Amino acid sequence: IVAWIVKGLEFDYMFIVSANDGLVPPTSSLKAAEDDVARQALLKSERSLLYVGATRARKGVQISSSGALSALLKSTQL
Repeated sequence: IVAWIVKGLEFDYMFIVSANDGLVPPTSSLKAAEDDVARQALLKSERSLLYVGATRARKGVQISSSGALSALLKSTQL
């Protein structure tokens, strides 16, 4: 299930996988942003998706990464 779909739903547990630096948010999307305003909007949207995913869990959430953890995740208070 992707984060967009779980909005408004709840589950006992949520697993956020591949929260790697460069994947969350995608490096290609950041590079494609036309200016700083577009880049900040993208970061805000990605941060919101992480928040939605993490807060759908009633009992627990597990976040995994196979490399360096996303800087966005590090800066988000979950």
